[in-house]
Amino acid sequence: EDAEVPVFAFVNRRAFSAGAMIALAADGIYMRPGGVIGAATPVTGEGQKASEKIVSAMRSEMRALAERR
Repeated sequence: EDAEVPVFAFVNRRAFSAGAMIALAADGIYMRPGGVIGAATPVTGEGQKASEKIVSAMRSEMRALAERR
């Protein structure tokens, strides 16, 4: 929101996890045919699924980014 120039994401094939969040945070997204966005489950530093509290917070953040469009 603070950038003076628009920022765009390009999804070649897949934008999963943090890639999905970065793409959704951009001003616009360009995708190749067949490209997909999704599968963003937060994990701990040990690679285990994060607590439901963290998952819920990330879900809300991703939803807010998507709805901003």
